[in-house]
Parts: sequence; C-alpha cells; structure tokens
Amino acid sequence: MIELAAKLADRVTLSVGADANRLQDAIALVRRSGQHQLSLGAYINAVAHPDIGRARELVRGRLSVYARFSTMDTQVMRSLPERDRAVAQNLRDHYDLQAHASSGAHHEAALTDDFVDRFGVVGPSERVAARLLDLARLGLDHFIIVGHGRNVSPEVLAESSRRFGHEVIPAVRAALAH
Repeated sequence: MIELAAKLADRVTLSVGADANRLQDAIALVRRSGQHQLSLGAYINAVAHPDIGRARELVRGRLSVYARFSTMDTQVMRSLPERDRAVAQNLRDHYDLQAHASSGAHHEAALTDDFVDRFGVVGPSERVAARLLDLARLGLDHFIIVGHGRNVSPEVLAESSRRFGHEVIPAVRAALAH
C-alpha cells in the first residue's frame, strides 16, 4: 500500500506508529518508488503531560486503534520485532469494538508502557517535542497528531491541547528553524 501511494500521490502520510525503525522502513519504501519530492508525514499518537503515566493513560484509547489497524495485515505482523508482535497480537485477540477508541477499555491492558512509549509519543512537553523533532529529522515534513481517547473529559482535553499548542509545537518549530 505504501509503495502504491508513493507512485500515485503527491503526499504520503504513514500510519505505522512513532517507532523510528518502523518509520525508517516505511520511508525507505516510499523513497524506493523514485518519488523523492513527495511530502512525507506520519500519524502520531501523542499526549503531553508532566506525569508520563497519566500521558500514557490518556493516549491508550486512540493508540489502541492505530496499533490494531496498523498491524492487522499478517505480513506486517510477521515483520514486527517479537516484543511488539506479542503486544499487537494480544491487542488484536482482545480488542472490544464496543469500546473502540475509548480510554479505559479492557483491551488497553494489552498495551505495555514500553509499547506505548515506542508506538506513541508521551510525557512532559520537552520529551514530546524532542521525540517529534527526532521523527521530523527522519525526513517527515508533517504530522497528524492523534491524542486522547474519545471519552476523555473536556477539561482534561482542553488542558492537554493547550499544553501541546503552547509548549510542544513552538519548541519543535523553533528547533527546526535552526
């Protein structure tokens, strides 16, 4: 699918998580198409919060959706490192469509902290900005940030969105400007 998009589109937005190795592999597929002038980006599950545990909790609902769908293909599943394959398989086996994209869904138990930290971008604003900057340096020129589960309270969503808009984005922009 990635190779086809690279041949036909003028922009490719990857949905393979925030693990640099997976992104580099996907970027290599795009580049092999010969279309080096493509705009290239990624969907990234990200939440900035001073408490990394709370950030993980907030992102798990949406991250479970992206992790599940980006690993549904058997060939993709086989290509994952063993530690991620086990998590993805557990998520696939226990995913509850009635709780799709919801924070607190029982299938979130499949998502280990290590997996969330690799597949997503979570933690204090400085950590999130540094991680996004590292991903941008892989050759990505845009991100679509996907944050909280669909049932997070409006107050929590507003505070986290404010933090992202006032702290993370300016830090990434400033670093990229240099």
